[in-house]
Amino acid sequence: MTSEAPSKQFRINWLSPAVVVTVAVLAVAEIAFRVPAVEQLLPEPNPYYDIGVETRLRALKAWQPLNGRLDVLFLGSSVVRTNIAPVLFDSAVALNSGKTITSFNGGLSALNPDLVGFYFDRFWLRHAHPRIVLQAVRLEELQSDVVAQSWYRFKQGRFERWWVSDRLLDRLAARLYSTSRLLYYQGTWSDRLVQGWSDAGTEHNFPITPAGYGPTHLTLREALATGRLPAEPPVYRGDYQPDEFAVQLAALARSDSLARANGMLYILVNMPEHCARFGNSPEGQARYQRYLDALGSFARSRGIPLLDVTGGDADAFCNDAWFSDYHHMSPAGARVFTTMLARAFAPVWESFEGNVAHPPATTRARVTTSSAIDSEAVAAGLGALSTCTAPGRSRKTKSCTSDPSGAMAWARTPAPPGSRSAATSSGSSF
Repeated sequence: MTSEAPSKQFRINWLSPAVVVTVAVLAVAEIAFRVPAVEQLLPEPNPYYDIGVETRLRALKAWQPLNGRLDVLFLGSSVVRTNIAPVLFDSAVALNSGKTITSFNGGLSALNPDLVGFYFDRFWLRHAHPRIVLQAVRLEELQSDVVAQSWYRFKQGRFERWWVSDRLLDRLAARLYSTSRLLYYQGTWSDRLVQGWSDAGTEHNFPITPAGYGPTHLTLREALATGRLPAEPPVYRGDYQPDEFAVQLAALARSDSLARANGMLYILVNMPEHCARFGNSPEGQARYQRYLDALGSFARSRGIPLLDVTGGDADAFCNDAWFSDYHHMSPAGARVFTTMLARAFAPVWESFEGNVAHPPATTRARVTTSSAIDSEAVAAGLGALSTCTAPGRSRKTKSCTSDPSGAMAWARTPAPPGSRSAATSSGSSF
């Protein structure tokens, strides 16, 4: 009679040299990956839907120790990234208000208001604590009915896929991967081998400044001449639908509520587009006005400041030299728009900093040509700027393609965040 040898059970000896050495190596690597000097030598990881997210995160981490308090965070799509220059904005606001300010550009590619709000909640509030959030929108973005939970590209990012999930394990995975630098870099090395070390994402084609501004060094004329854009501009078409803005207006309401809950002032900005998008026609003007009416009505219902440097004129921005396509601006256009935006924002900033208990319900600031905006245009090689105005209301003529400085900019001047009433959203939630 033979007896079977007892089977051996596999057990890890946690004190064995192999285990100790492995844990030590991982621990050293985890610590090393947290050293800024080492991190600068590593390729940018890409755990998000777009490499530009990590690029901006690194820029913000480098910006914060040098600037301290973050007063204004610009949020929105790629038009925010290309059209707003924070350093110029800061100097222009200080010039117009006499009060210093610091700002950072958080514009990310291909995001509509719902996706911007999703990133505001899950990403920016984790890494930044601004006093004021300026979110810019344009007509096409406000028309979108796409939301984060259903947008395919957004869900390709590792973190975004977990963020939209209701599963506890996914939420835990998001927390674990954001905490561990080794896990955060998972897949980075293989991605670099496949895509190339220096060409790993679209953001590398659009380098950003330390404050997050990402200029595009191409004019509309150059883009048309080289065939990068179709000869016919993408004119807004289609019948107007009464509820076409409902989804994204509700998303803006959620972002406003989130800002209030975190003690931040929330401001909306109408982002100008090239006038060709509106067909240079009365129908285009009417469509633009319907968009502004819907945005303005929404802002008034919630007490949200709304800054619009176009003065309600779809033809306000017609200079080809100011655009790289029909909504992204060239550096010259960004300088013009940023300076105008800073002037419109300055009274709001004065009120905010002054902690005015009972500010006026509405301020109406005339944006006029000044030496500051003239010098910006001259530096861009555009020469002196001129305005095309008519008595009573400033309006560009079809033949005028110069500075839209005759336009009007309206801004509700708010009380500080703590004194604002908690308004409820009306409507439903790119």
